[in-house]
Amino acid sequence: MDWQSFNQDYVLIAIASGSFLAGVVFTRLALRSGKRSAASEDRRDHLIRQLEADLRLAKRQLEEYAVQVETKTQECDQSMATVLDLNALLDQRNNEVASLRNEVKGAVKKTHELRRELTNRAEETLREHVRAEEARTELDVVRAGSDAIVSEFARYQKRDDA
Repeated sequence: MDWQSFNQDYVLIAIASGSFLAGVVFTRLALRSGKRSAASEDRRDHLIRQLEADLRLAKRQLEEYAVQVETKTQECDQSMATVLDLNALLDQRNNEVASLRNEVKGAVKKTHELRRELTNRAEETLREHVRAEEARTELDVVRAGSDAIVSEFARYQKRDDA
């Protein structure tokens, strides 16, 4: 074998071996970067799936809160209707109370007037009673005097007749 062909064979073997090694190294690097990119894609995919799950959860909670808001709105509307009804009833009762107060004031005024009139009549009746008693006393005195005069006159007549 000659040195030149020997060298050429070795050069070809070396080139083939170098190419094989370069391919292996390149493949490994590609696989590693692929794993890295696959791992980063997996993280991103995982993050995307988690965000989608959070979005579904948020939508579900939004629906629940919307139902709760609707329920609370209906309760509030019912409460407002009740409040309005009660306010109307309260206004009606206040008007009735004001009317009754006016009636009571009128009745109290009439009662005071009637008491005053009754007091005046009682005073007048008492005065008339006192006058009647005085008149009766005077009448009794006059009767006693006239009885005395009649008895004196009868006595004088008996004496004159006798």
